Amino acid sequence: MTSSTRSTRRSLVAILLAAVVIQAGLAIAFGWVGDDAFIAFRYARNLAEGQGLRFNPGVEPPVEGDTQLGWILVAALVERVGLPVVAATRAVEIAVGLVLLVLVARRAQRRGGTPAALAAALFLATSPGIVVWSSGGLGTILFATTIFLVVDFAVAERPSSSGARSRLLGATCAAIAVTVVRFDGAYFAGWALLAVLVAGLLTRSRELRRIAVVAGVVTLLAIAAQSAWRLSYHGDWLPYTARAKVAFSPWVAERGLRYVLVNWLNVPATAIATLLLVLPSLRSSSRSEDAWRTVASIVVVASLTYCIAVGGDFMAMGRFLLPTLPFLAIAAGDAVAALVHRGRTGTATFGVAALLCGSLPVLFGAVYTPESLRRALDFRYGHPYETELEFLRGDADRATFWSEIGRALALHTDPSESLVRGPIGAVGYYSRLTIFDQFGLVDREVALHDPRGTERKALPGHDLFADPTFFAERNPTYLLADLYFGIVETSPEDQAMLKNPYFATGKVELFQVRKADGFYDDGTLVLVRC
Repeated sequence: MTSSTRSTRRSLVAILLAAVVIQAGLAIAFGWVGDDAFIAFRYARNLAEGQGLRFNPGVEPPVEGDTQLGWILVAALVERVGLPVVAATRAVEIAVGLVLLVLVARRAQRRGGTPAALAAALFLATSPGIVVWSSGGLGTILFATTIFLVVDFAVAERPSSSGARSRLLGATCAAIAVTVVRFDGAYFAGWALLAVLVAGLLTRSRELRRIAVVAGVVTLLAIAAQSAWRLSYHGDWLPYTARAKVAFSPWVAERGLRYVLVNWLNVPATAIATLLLVLPSLRSSSRSEDAWRTVASIVVVASLTYCIAVGGDFMAMGRFLLPTLPFLAIAAGDAVAALVHRGRTGTATFGVAALLCGSLPVLFGAVYTPESLRRALDFRYGHPYETELEFLRGDADRATFWSEIGRALALHTDPSESLVRGPIGAVGYYSRLTIFDQFGLVDREVALHDPRGTERKALPGHDLFADPTFFAERNPTYLLADLYFGIVETSPEDQAMLKNPYFATGKVELFQVRKADGFYDDGTLVLVRC
């Protein structure tokens, strides 16, 4: 090993250590869990307890109300060994995020040396999407990592016959993992392998073409096997989450376009990095010489197209854009390395600072693009405008409060009883009640028989909604439930009736909860029995 090689490795290790500390510190500081995560956790717990992959025990065939089978299996292992599911899965997500950081920095270093590795690592470690979605409880960072691994295995900077077999095996396993981690992973794995094939044709690389074709065929077989299992076990080849959330129409595409644009306005560095990646790929010389850039550009464009087609996502900090960030980080690293190699170190330093200023501040509520423009493009229809940080905090607070409701229900109801509910995650996980899902994520009838129609503009992921009366024939035990903390001027019963007219349709029951029992404060659980 030469002295220059040793120096390069020491520099890379130093960069990685610094970036790992930054990313881990931010991920821990911004650690949170959303209500949807508890849907996956309830599936995982039921599986770990031997009740199978089902949200409501006793429902046959089991309704597939999730799209992240691979993540549920991880959470089921956590439940099986008896670890606290929120803390343990958060640790897993943070660890996976750090693995992705190392992979990206190594790829950037091979492409552009130490300057590229430094820029890419800083870009990724401080990216709001990576920071926020290194927790959340949905395994989103695992999904992004498996997509990146498909490309990282398939496209080598310096192809060699000795490594072709391991690259083929790695790309194939990663592509299959993408389809297992999320149901829509078939779309991303397909585009990643198609991009490898295109790059193989443009660069006249037989090795790339072989990887794309063989990995593609094996992945298709894996998808067919999953579909056959899904059909036999759940009675449908499509998860009901997809039926409830995905509805293709012009206004849905408009909402998806707004989603992409607003996220670019919140984090301008991602828009700049997208241009740095895609624009050079449009030149014929770049397409024929840089297979990695060609593949990365196609994957990023496919990801953006997906966001638009499905109407975006209601959650904060661009969850659906997460798969693009590793590729954008490397594109940023390429640009910085090119400046350094031309002797423009000052410009490169300014560029890194500009990218960080166009990314990191949104985590602390500072956004430099015009608020009027962001308001005009707001994609969260039916929800008051909030900044991404405000929405993130609200999402975390709502999950915490709904967890309190679930725990209160567990004290004063029986698991054999049932409840009509919209946000079903934390309430369902902690209460163990049978839940009649108003959004249709785990409810076959709501998903198949849309009670509202898909032409009414709604919050992304909430296109369907069934009124409590929709479930009347099922004779739910409770029509509604709510929890009130502290002292109010009127009784909790009066407050409930003022807040929601459905509280006046049945018998109202009140139960006290105590701060001494671990609740936020003394309060009253209000139930409406049918």
